[in-house]
Amino acid sequence: SRFNLNKFELAMDDFNQLLLSDSSVIEAYKYRAEIYLMNGEKQLAKKDLEQALLSNQTLPDIYLLKGMAELSLNNFDIAIIDFNQFINLSSQGHPDYFQAFHERGVAEFFKEDSVDACIDWNYAAENGYLKSIQFIQKNCNIYSEIQE
Repeated sequence: SRFNLNKFELAMDDFNQLLLSDSSVIEAYKYRAEIYLMNGEKQLAKKDLEQALLSNQTLPDIYLLKGMAELSLNNFDIAIIDFNQFINLSSQGHPDYFQAFHERGVAEFFKEDSVDACIDWNYAAENGYLKSIQFIQKNCNIYSEIQE
């Protein structure tokens, strides 16, 4: 609850205590990694997300967050793999589904694969992820209209 109330320092204390007593709670790794990412502690976030992925339980959000951490560390190939995992494990109904296409497009762009980047950004934009439109306008020759 402290995480959802944006009381991140208190939430971090809670997650640290929880993981000391039970290291199998992968949600604690996920939320702690989110706080690390907000604080720019990318390597710590990556470490927590890798620990969460060792579990038998699969949470697609872990792959999205790990992809974002890898992207911020300029590990573009790994980021793309993580975004693909998230996309494959999620449905279009997931609130972050189209963000994953956008983020994968960013990784592809930095790998100098602007064709695939533009395809991903167009798909995200067509489905309401408006942040992609700026990327398309700046880096692609065309973009699709948003479906209403």
